[in-house]
Amino acid sequence: LMSRFGIDQVYFLSEARRILAGTTDVVGPLSSGLSLLGPLYSYLLAGLLWIRNDAAFLGLFNVACEVAGAWFVFDTGRRVAGTIAGVVASITYAASPILVLSTRLIWNPSLLPMMVAIGWWMAVRYSEKPSTPRLAGTALAAGLMLPLHPTGIFPAAGVVLAALLMHPPKLTQFAVAALTGILPLVPTLMRMATRAGDVGTLGTLLTFPADFFPTIPAVIALFLSFP
Repeated sequence: LMSRFGIDQVYFLSEARRILAGTTDVVGPLSSGLSLLGPLYSYLLAGLLWIRNDAAFLGLFNVACEVAGAWFVFDTGRRVAGTIAGVVASITYAASPILVLSTRLIWNPSLLPMMVAIGWWMAVRYSEKPSTPRLAGTALAAGLMLPLHPTGIFPAAGVVLAALLMHPPKLTQFAVAALTGILPLVPTLMRMATRAGDVGTLGTLLTFPADFFPTIPAVIALFLSFP
């Protein structure tokens, strides 16, 4: 069952219907007051509504995505540490509170867990058998994380760095992967090109709370304290 409709769900459905009506001036998620994220998620919803004009269908799509995400987590764990580890990882993923919430809401972070799972799966596949398509797939998954939520920058950087460190690519491979990773950002870049004011919202993204950096050593010490 879907949760009650909040402002985010109303907003995204409204933007998707505007796209179907022919509107091109569509902004991105309102997370942290940023339009810098771009309207990629709204275009995805518009495509789904074009297939079936029913909000419940969008909820079903979210559920299907997270079922797929659980498989990607399982297969990644299996390849890295064996079948038992894969099963435990996939169950933990499927039962996580954020995932349960994401399957009930039509909002941009809903697809982020699945994209993170796919990104790590692609990075592991690349480490097993390095190739241009697998590196490009890793970059594409990372690029898809960025328009979904500001926090997507952290897993995106993680999967890309892991792939590059496990097997440094040739220059041509890196160039193909970089261009592929930029593709999901095209809606964002197009809007920034036509709306110079959107670039100014980057300052909001780069603004940290006053106590952000002083807490970093404490967080690192906490993780190091685990056996």
